[in-house]
Amino acid sequence: MKRYEELDSIRGISSLIVMIGHHLMIFSAFQNYSYEDNKPFVVYLLKETPARLIFSSGNESVIIFFVLSGFVLYESIQKTYSSYGSYLLKRICRIYIPYIVALIIAIICQTTISGYGISYLSEWFNRSWTIESSSSLIAQHI
Repeated sequence: MKRYEELDSIRGISSLIVMIGHHLMIFSAFQNYSYEDNKPFVVYLLKETPARLIFSSGNESVIIFFVLSGFVLYESIQKTYSSYGSYLLKRICRIYIPYIVALIIAIICQTTISGYGISYLSEWFNRSWTIESSSSLIAQHI
């Protein structure tokens, strides 16, 4: 199978932009930011310079990542797998098992943080992590 290193690079950069954007959302300094606020230099750098075009383009990066992934996955399915069923089984094992492990870790973290929140983190983060876990909520994520 031919590897498209250029497309892999663009996919990697796109996923990195999305990851950085999600990490910045955690910190309250990046929520409801205004120029008049007395914020640290790094916040100013990421919000008021051309760097913001990179770090605030998460939605666009997700679209680029999915389009390129669709192309790469289609090429892989066409050349590697004899049937769609064998591909689907391998894909489920590759993605779903780590997802369940991550979900279990998130449940453990959520039960330890639940109700407390962390003062220097964003309202979005604290609101998400102070919701009480229930079996129906967990079932929705499985």
